[in-house]
Amino acid sequence: MDFNSKPIVLQTFFTDKKYIIPRYQREYSWSKEQLEDFYSDIVSNIKEEEKGIYKTQEYFFGTVILVGDMEKPNKPIEIIDGQQRITTITIFLSVLSDILYNYDDNLSTLLWKYIIAQDNDGNFYNVMENDSASPYFQKKIQMRGIKPEDDKNKDSYPRINIGDIKILEKELSTEAKLIKEAHDFFKRKLEDENLSAPIFNNSNLSKVDKLKLIRDQLLGSTFVYIISENVNDVNVIFENINSKGLQLSTLDLIKNEIFSVQNETVPLDEAKRIWSNIKLNLQNDGHYISVQKFYRYFWLSRYTYSTDKDLYKVFKTKIIEKDYMNFLRELETASKNYAHIIKPEHDYFRTSSKGNNVAKGDLEYFVKSLNFLQNILNIEQVQVLLITLIDKYNTGLLSFKNMKSMVKFLEEFHFIYNGIMTERTNTLVNKYGKVARAIYKSEDQNQIMAEFNKLKEEFMSLLPKDNKKFISKFVQINYSSKTNGMDNNQKRKNSITKYSIYKIEERLSEDNKTNFDTISATIEHIIPESSEKDRELVLNIGNLIILEKNLNEECENYNFEEKLPIYKKSTYHFVKAFLKKYSKNKEISIAERSKDMGEKIYNLITNKW
Repeated sequence: MDFNSKPIVLQTFFTDKKYIIPRYQREYSWSKEQLEDFYSDIVSNIKEEEKGIYKTQEYFFGTVILVGDMEKPNKPIEIIDGQQRITTITIFLSVLSDILYNYDDNLSTLLWKYIIAQDNDGNFYNVMENDSASPYFQKKIQMRGIKPEDDKNKDSYPRINIGDIKILEKELSTEAKLIKEAHDFFKRKLEDENLSAPIFNNSNLSKVDKLKLIRDQLLGSTFVYIISENVNDVNVIFENINSKGLQLSTLDLIKNEIFSVQNETVPLDEAKRIWSNIKLNLQNDGHYISVQKFYRYFWLSRYTYSTDKDLYKVFKTKIIEKDYMNFLRELETASKNYAHIIKPEHDYFRTSSKGNNVAKGDLEYFVKSLNFLQNILNIEQVQVLLITLIDKYNTGLLSFKNMKSMVKFLEEFHFIYNGIMTERTNTLVNKYGKVARAIYKSEDQNQIMAEFNKLKEEFMSLLPKDNKKFISKFVQINYSSKTNGMDNNQKRKNSITKYSIYKIEERLSEDNKTNFDTISATIEHIIPESSEKDRELVLNIGNLIILEKNLNEECENYNFEEKLPIYKKSTYHFVKAFLKKYSKNKEISIAERSKDMGEKIYNLITNKW
């Protein structure tokens, strides 16, 4: 194994070098906790040796792993491990320069050689290149900001107008948001008169002298770099350092294992391209997606049950070298599907299938089901199965009609089991994994449906033989239209209650062979929400009914008797059934009606399973 290992002062590390963070590497992910540790490590190593005399101390920043040659300044060096620290240092230097600019422009400018360097021809280049975080990183962190009062000709470093940065910040990726948070974190620390450092609390030093001490402490700190021009050697070292403590994600370790093979079995350029696509897919326009969760659910849907900590181990056991590229391609496809499961879009499911012509209404229903399952009921485990269902749909083995019916069942089951009965779901991930793997191996639609029906039977067996528990929980749900200042718990209750009302109408519409148009549908409080009566009673589901928006507005704050003529104008089957039972009453028992509604919705749902 051919590699070099040497300590290097940070100032030297950033001089006359160009570092590249490959796109397939982890995106920037440091949170406030890591930033606090980083800053504390810098300031805590500044010591007051005598009264008013401050000295920096030696500090070890850890190990970085590189591919390249440190003796060839013009040849870019790839960062395999250490990109989080190096990115953070670059952000810090940029902020420090900005703060120093307010006191000493020359000191501010001198810092930029560690961010932007010049080659022998005088051309500027970024000391560290991070494409995945661009354009925000490149423009905000690696360009000097121009204020209206600035002399643009003071130096020749690439500059950007402050106003352009503000435009850029309106729409940031997840990675860019974290970079911005890091920038703002250091800015708050360094703008403080004492740099948020206890060592300076009683100091007579000027602000500039304090900033210079921070600068010297950082630039005088040390890395140990491990470098080789042989990427295979570097990857082996990388794995040995990280696999034992699992400091990196499972996906990073698997990537390293695959990339350690460079032959006709694993063409490295192709592997890197696929890995880059996986990372891009999981960014999903800035929507946060847990890479670790995605990978575990993918693995459960294809191979076998595994805990998080054993995922890398079982990968090494199950996937042989000759299958690495096929595994990567599977992962690429699954990452795209998973992103659209997390954040579903109508067009994706319309255009991604083979020969399916999906109606707009069916697409809307399907997307609503996905959102309700994941974002209202918070049933993440269902994603294990969804990855496989969408894969089968995209390959033409599963029709949209059947996929929709499966998701509809899951939506309704979890509404009863979790939304109303509040049962736990942690045991269901195994069941989802088992059926997902069986469906993945299925060769036709009949086989797929047979496997899903096994799950359906198993889920139905989890419900009590009678509906008593369901009803006892159902009568407690409520709905408020006054959303200002509403907490997340009440928002969830609102969504579940609204779902219940709409589900009754949906099922009644199916029975009457009519379409349920939700566009004009609203929730009406029979006893007005503004009533002086007991609020819990007024908000209870027994006091709610579905009503067209125009009719709801017409009801205003009328009493029950006054509202009846307006209700009779409604076309909803739910309202017609209500009138049949209650129109002759001068008032209704909300408690009794909530029980009736609970029994009705339970039967309407389960009788069609």
